[in-house]
Amino acid sequence: MLEDRNYVRFAKLAYYPYSPTTLQFNDTQVVDPGCQNDWEMIKVFSSYVPKDEINLQAKYFLNRCQTELVVSFRGTETSATKGTVYNWITNFEMNRIDCVYTNGCGGIHDGFNGYYQRIRSFHLQFLNDILCNHTTITQITFTGHSLGGALATVASLDTRYQMQVVRSMVNVTTVDAVSVKLRTFGSPRVGNKKFAIALNQYVPQSRRYVSEYGTTFDLQEDFVTGQPSTALGYYHVNQKFTVRCEDNDSFMCHKLKNYWAAMDPLSTSLTSYFNQYSEAVSDEISSGPSMLSSFSISLVVSVATLAAIVINCS
Repeated sequence: MLEDRNYVRFAKLAYYPYSPTTLQFNDTQVVDPGCQNDWEMIKVFSSYVPKDEINLQAKYFLNRCQTELVVSFRGTETSATKGTVYNWITNFEMNRIDCVYTNGCGGIHDGFNGYYQRIRSFHLQFLNDILCNHTTITQITFTGHSLGGALATVASLDTRYQMQVVRSMVNVTTVDAVSVKLRTFGSPRVGNKKFAIALNQYVPQSRRYVSEYGTTFDLQEDFVTGQPSTALGYYHVNQKFTVRCEDNDSFMCHKLKNYWAAMDPLSTSLTSYFNQYSEAVSDEISSGPSMLSSFSISLVVSVATLAAIVINCS
């Protein structure tokens, strides 16, 4: 858990409309503090989906030694839906479609796929450019909370396959030297069993954190991590890690602040630090009744034909 505290910080930063271009964590306990305390935000992608009142956002951070790139996806909360239900989780019966990101990766949630398609071309193009210009990068880590975790999951699989199999980004030598990691917090299930198997195969360095509360004999989990239901054919990817939630409510335990506080003793001071630049869009959600009260929206779907982006470093 100690080695992953940076990633929950970046998951939080994805909720900020603006972020400092340079970050200093001043954390003596992180792995390799000489590299992992100082970061630069090098790129932001943002796309608003008016129909769903969702602002898709990805932020790219490079560490001081230019050895690790972190890609952080924002969850679904916007100012328009502040304090209310996460729109995408109200549509439990969304159909799966064929996964096109690897050979035989099964089925994927239609809505999650549509959201990722909005960023995919930009994402692969930018990764190609950054790997061409920063040949010292040896690791790309994808992270996110809630819907951001689902998008990070899809992006990590797609990126690894494009790099390892299709070899559509940069040169082979560089690609083989770059590992891909996945760290999610409160992520829903993304696809069926074949999808989970493919993700576990291509991105074995995967951890999904789940918030739990209750007694040993009656443990309850973050509500969102149980969706979409296994009854609808959805499976979680590996590997599950748990954190303790002090709110005895499965809806409230979905808040990112519970994950952050459980994993990071500097969460309070870093909140003040981050807020110097801009205040995060609240990740507050209402408890049970109001969360279940709205089933009216449909997800934007943009299913594009998969085409490898073939670009060489000049």
